[in-house]
Amino acid sequence: MRPAIDAGNLIACTSCAKAKAKCDKQLPTCSRCLYKRLKCEPRPPRRYPETFQFLQQSQAQLHHTQSPNNAPPQSQTISPPPSTSPSPPKQDDPTLDESLRQLFPPDRDASFAPFQWQPTPFSGLDTCPGDLTMETVDGSMHQFNPHLLGDPTLFSADDSAMDYDFSSHHFGLLSSSQTSPDALLSAEQPTIPLPFARTEQARLPEPQAAQSSATSTTEDWPCFRCNPPSEIQINPRTGSEYLRRLEETLNDQSVWGNTGLCPNAPKQDTQLEISSVQGSLRDKLMVVSQGFLSRARDVHRTGAEDASLSKMRSSSGASLTGFFILPPPLVLEVFLRTYALRVEPYVPFFPAASIDLTKLMASVDEKSSILLLLLMIAHGAMGSPLAEARHLATGLIETCRICMFDVMEKNVQMSAHPVMVRCALLYLNAAAWSGNKWHMDLSTAHLRMYISMVRHTRMLDFRQTALANMNTAVDIEAAWTTWQTEETLNRLTYSWVTLDQEINLFHDRQPDFDINECNAPIPSGDDLWNARSAEAWHTLLGEKGQDGQQTPSTPHSLSKLFSLFMSNELSYNVSALSLTELRLLLQPIQALIYHLNKSLVYFFNSGSQRLLQRLLTQLEEVQYLLKQWYSICCRSLESSETPTGCSNMVMFHLISLNAITYFPDIERLARGEVSPPTFRESLWAGKRCAEEAPQIWCHCGQVIRYFRQMPASARPYWWSAAIYRIALCMWATSLSRNAETSNTVFSSANEKIVIDTLPFDHPSITRYLRHQDGTPVLSQSNGSLVSLRSINIIQHCVEVLEEKIPLSQLDEGISARLSAFMQRWSTE
Repeated sequence: MRPAIDAGNLIACTSCAKAKAKCDKQLPTCSRCLYKRLKCEPRPPRRYPETFQFLQQSQAQLHHTQSPNNAPPQSQTISPPPSTSPSPPKQDDPTLDESLRQLFPPDRDASFAPFQWQPTPFSGLDTCPGDLTMETVDGSMHQFNPHLLGDPTLFSADDSAMDYDFSSHHFGLLSSSQTSPDALLSAEQPTIPLPFARTEQARLPEPQAAQSSATSTTEDWPCFRCNPPSEIQINPRTGSEYLRRLEETLNDQSVWGNTGLCPNAPKQDTQLEISSVQGSLRDKLMVVSQGFLSRARDVHRTGAEDASLSKMRSSSGASLTGFFILPPPLVLEVFLRTYALRVEPYVPFFPAASIDLTKLMASVDEKSSILLLLLMIAHGAMGSPLAEARHLATGLIETCRICMFDVMEKNVQMSAHPVMVRCALLYLNAAAWSGNKWHMDLSTAHLRMYISMVRHTRMLDFRQTALANMNTAVDIEAAWTTWQTEETLNRLTYSWVTLDQEINLFHDRQPDFDINECNAPIPSGDDLWNARSAEAWHTLLGEKGQDGQQTPSTPHSLSKLFSLFMSNELSYNVSALSLTELRLLLQPIQALIYHLNKSLVYFFNSGSQRLLQRLLTQLEEVQYLLKQWYSICCRSLESSETPTGCSNMVMFHLISLNAITYFPDIERLARGEVSPPTFRESLWAGKRCAEEAPQIWCHCGQVIRYFRQMPASARPYWWSAAIYRIALCMWATSLSRNAETSNTVFSSANEKIVIDTLPFDHPSITRYLRHQDGTPVLSQSNGSLVSLRSINIIQHCVEVLEEKIPLSQLDEGISARLSAFMQRWSTE
């Protein structure tokens, strides 16, 4: 009696055997050959030769029915030998060819269905996540050889969520966004380019959601809205496109052979010491990240095309996916260095001025550590003008967004773990300043959700330092380790306050954190935080100790510090505040200004002059608080010329502008919702800008000065948003003044005050603010002067944005919006 034909009686087909790939032994063609459009030729097994004969007959008939000269038969079917029972595919599979339906009628017994691979729960590195099977990587993950990336058999696995075949022979083929999967599969196979010899043919196309700057300009961001709203709605498939482009970029290693990947990034020095990316660490990242990507694809797999492809894979038992291949270690180090320059100084997390990746991976939860590392890489890729780096950034941000929910849902306690809280912080920071609508909208929606999560962790509550009960002179190493743990939590806590301040400032919203709930200890100075050894830390600790004490007391909280500031006790205190303390003091002042501005808008037309006068008096008192803050800042021992100091000063000038302008009204004027005459006659809008013009000019000039002073590679990602804001403020101020005042710019009788080159406390600026003695002007990079006229101001700010490279996607989007705004107003 002949046996039934099932997976146990068949062996791998000829094509899979030559490629050394796993074959699911489907009839009449395996899933790999069907997907890759290869000729599936069965091999004769040593036993059951009649099975081989039946396979040959089946494939011959299939070839005959699919021939262009022969129409598909209507009634003729091939009956297998009486004792054989081939397993049928599912009847509702829409991707099944009609000839396959004739070979395998749906009414055949399904009890002999082939073996279906079932995913096992993911647990570290012993098993692969989701629907991934990696036979080339064992449990130790140290035998994966990156040099095998040139081997075509490495990419022979099928991907249930990808339309393209990412064999290494197809590297460099994706040169047009119009390229179809069929064209890719039939294209001529070029030679794999050598490293650092990338050609333009290897450049990947932009995703549909961001193919050009014009498309990016028409997107309605949740902020930076100086142009009329667009009728274009966001494509719900945008997230899926980001994942698709991520896979295409990762599977084309030739794109990382460009020496212009991150201009000036390797040359820029950073105070942080970054450990090198070892091959074993990269292997571990790739394996765990594959599970993250598979999960993200499952979330976005809602279209008919993905659904049909998923059904075909599930029916055939081929659940294999393409490999998640990270860029080479040198490229990853470039991205991490960019992160260390543009993110870590402003929202610090790594003590001792070093980013130790091995130590990071040894934390409590491996998945959260890898999510954190992927978000760090995404931040570094955001700073590159290279399209492939941006594909990497947007894809990683979307992947991490989805997988963070999964990690916390499976283990609720992880929502309070410092590493996971840091992941949420980096996600919001990357998404908010990504420069594309999908991520910016989601960051706006998720901000308050994650802030609520931070509140529930009780990170904002008061906590006593453990060093108070330790003799730091006995065991310095133990004391230093304890202090680092506490300081890391303190800095993480107030990094959330800083992020809340930045996002809500540019969104013109009330900060979510209230000053009365910020009772956690304020972080210590950066010199203690960056101490590279226990001995150096202990020496600095002794120098900062009170009355020669070696054990510090618990630092003040932000709530206590602001109370001292409001009671004017800090103005007469001889001890200077750190840059971190100065930055945090601006948060409650910003919240107070927002509240007063909103109240004035509500009650301005109510007819209650008594209440209105009280609000105006309170607003003047807040401006006095800003002057008091600036005087304390001038006494600070830490220089305001450092990147962190420049960031503090830019926030100070932007918050000062909020105290004398109302930016939502300015944007309404820019969009054309309010006419210029109406704006000029408005007591709270145009007339206020005209009266406060000297202060507006000087604050805006200082923002430009600090913008130019900061190296391009060290700017925080929201840096260009400050230029957008001051451009509209200066434009509205120029528009609100009468023609005679705005046109007398180059009068020979007045001294020209270059407001974007002189410091804020320069005698010329001080004299101008007090007596309006002089004429404010702006300066170009070549030394020529620019008058403060409406159109000239916008053009000048666009040129300032483009003075230094690299430009992020947010920088380019803001520049394009200002250019479109300028063109629209110049024609009106």
